[in-house]
Formats: sequence, structure tokens, C-alpha cells
Amino acid sequence: MSAFIILISVQNLVDGLVLAGTKEIAKGRTYFFRDEWDVTWERYFRDIGTMLGKPLPSSIPFGIAWNLARINEKFAELFHAKTLLTRHMIGMIGRDLDVDVTRTKNELGWRTRVTYEAEMARIAEWVKQEYRLMD
Repeated sequence: MSAFIILISVQNLVDGLVLAGTKEIAKGRTYFFRDEWDVTWERYFRDIGTMLGKPLPSSIPFGIAWNLARINEKFAELFHAKTLLTRHMIGMIGRDLDVDVTRTKNELGWRTRVTYEAEMARIAEWVKQEYRLMD
């Protein structure tokens, strides 16, 4: 099973915030926003890796990653070091993190306008212009 992630284009989020801030029905209500892209972490990281010219290594099963992160946390604690490979991180990228946007769509009329492909093209343009300067 691939874990799906919650992504949202800033343009789509702003659309939603404007609707939530201007529609009478939104007063006192809570809304979740996420773009309606069926994107897994694997696809997202592969796309970003391709932009950066750094291919993504093969993935490993969640249980193995979880246990490796646990061991890594112990070593980091032992050596008073910071680490990015934690069980929290594995839990975030190894599970579905979906939110229900039905209320948002029904009450506010909000929809994803910017596609995943368009957003990734925008990110790729930024990478081309800015990222190389950071190398």
C-alpha cells in the first residue's frame, strides 16, 4: 500500500481562505483544505528528486523503516546528535494522511484549481532558478 499525502498549492489554499473569510455559512465553522491530487509520497519524492537530479532510492517496508528509525534515534541520543530519521518522520511518510474536504467543497464551493502538474512545473522553475545557487 502506498501512503497518500496531503499537499496544497498556495494558490488553492488562498482561494479557500478567501471563501472561508467571505461566506456567511463559514462563520464559526472549521474547514480542511487539501488539493484533490492522488499523489503518494513515493511519486512526490521521485518528482522532486528528478528536478534535483538526485534519483530516489528504492523504498523499504514500513515496519523495517520504523525499526531502523527507532535504532537511529537511540544512536542519536547516545551521541547527543540531531537526526531526521525518526519514527515521527517515518509515521508521517509511511501512512495515509488524508483529511475530508467534503464540507469545504459543499459549503464553500471550493475546488482545486491548480493541478499537481502545474504546481510541480512551478516548483521545477524555482529549482532551476534558485536551487542551484544553494549547491
